[in-house]
Parts: sequence; C-alpha cells; structure tokens
Amino acid sequence: MTAKINPWQIVTDHFATLRDFQTGQRQASDIALFFGVPAVLAAVSVIFHSNLKADVVNGILTAASIFVGLLLSLLMLVLSFAQRKQEEVPSSA
Repeated sequence: MTAKINPWQIVTDHFATLRDFQTGQRQASDIALFFGVPAVLAAVSVIFHSNLKADVVNGILTAASIFVGLLLSLLMLVLSFAQRKQEEVPSSA
C-alpha cells in the first residue's frame, strides 16, 4: 500500500487514544464503548432480523446530517473566536 493512502496510521492513532494518559494503561471502558457496544447492537440486530423501513432510515439520516451540520458550525464559531483572541493579544517582543 502506498504511503499516501495508509489507513493503518489512522487505526493505530485511534487505538493510542484508548488509554489513560496519566497512567499509560488501556481503559477497558473505552474499548467496551467503542467496540463492544456497536458489536452487541449489530449482533442483536442480526439475531432478531430487524429490518428498518426506508422512512426510518431516511429520518435517522436527516436528523444526523442536521446535527453534524450544527456541530461543524459550532466548531467553526469556536475556532474563529479563538483566532480572534490570539490576534488581540499583543506579542511580547
């Protein structure tokens, strides 16, 4: 695989965030939350043959896209305030 497209770096960086930075040990609760809960939900969905109707999926996708848009707008607002604060601070030279 080329160096330009290397997903392993993303995976290893993600696993590196699943540890307590004070002790350096992995947190079982983080691993359970990020891997266990989705696996259990998927298994339950497969076992009980849950079929989502198109209207339900459409509603979930619409709500998620609106929520993501609002969160990205909030992120840009916070970043612009932080940048403005940095520009107001006089540099000590």
